[in-house]
Amino acid sequence: MLLIKPNSLELNACIEYYLTLCRTKGQSINTVQVKSSTLKQFECWSIANGVAFTDKINLDWLDNYQHYLYQYRKARDKEPLCRATIRYRLTAVKVFVRTLFIKGVLLKNTTEYFELPTTGRRLPKPILSEAEIEKIMSQTEYYGLRGIRDRAVMETYYASGIRRFELGQLTLQDIDFDLLQLRVNQGKGYKDR
Repeated sequence: MLLIKPNSLELNACIEYYLTLCRTKGQSINTVQVKSSTLKQFECWSIANGVAFTDKINLDWLDNYQHYLYQYRKARDKEPLCRATIRYRLTAVKVFVRTLFIKGVLLKNTTEYFELPTTGRRLPKPILSEAEIEKIMSQTEYYGLRGIRDRAVMETYYASGIRRFELGQLTLQDIDFDLLQLRVNQGKGYKDR
């Protein structure tokens, strides 16, 4: 089966083509799902504001989208989006347009000179005290299979620095009880460690 470029510049067709390229490059299912969600949100906003074709995305359009993202309030708590989220969403659109240009779908990269917002630098959070750690660990029950499981999950998560997704994928076969080691199979970037 051949990878066929979209025969129109409609946002939906171009997004599907781009996501197929991402899957073809071996990007993880989670990565492609996040890109899909992010680009679909951009598509909905664009169509609602009168732009349904990819070749209409330009610097002014991204400025408008950035303004929308800064004004947006989350339904859950009415808080604004954090700067890192705004930067991620704008980066996703910028990379999407650049990829379409590289693949010959678009005649020019209209977002090449768009400047992404800065996210700033944060100071590291202080390390928890032993009492605070115990308070967190005591949230799980000490009895029953679920209590033992929950405590093991909490302690593994805290002690190893493993990613949430990687922890969810662990099986008993990934634990070497003799060497007291965990093996992470196909973690972030499909890396074993």
